Amino acid sequence: MGSLFVPLIFVCWINGECVSLYHQDERFEKQTQCEKFLEGWSADVIDGIFHSSTMPFSYKAECQQFPDGVVPRVVFPKKVIEGVKT
Repeated sequence: MGSLFVPLIFVCWINGECVSLYHQDERFEKQTQCEKFLEGWSADVIDGIFHSSTMPFSYKAECQQFPDGVVPRVVFPKKVIEGVKT
């Protein structure tokens, strides 16, 4: 019997975005929707690893840089404020 290696799949929830090491473009309104998506997705990733023998992971730094899920944003005024006209 051979050994089985199952990689850890890290996921974080940032500003309504389900961010993982593989799928980085999925967006959901609720974190529970993200979790349900990952239940089916993780099986597909493991199956893909067996067939291609590669690790299809990339890394999104916000997961480590902002572990509480709060990413600072630059806020711009909605209305343009013009200077004094002469």
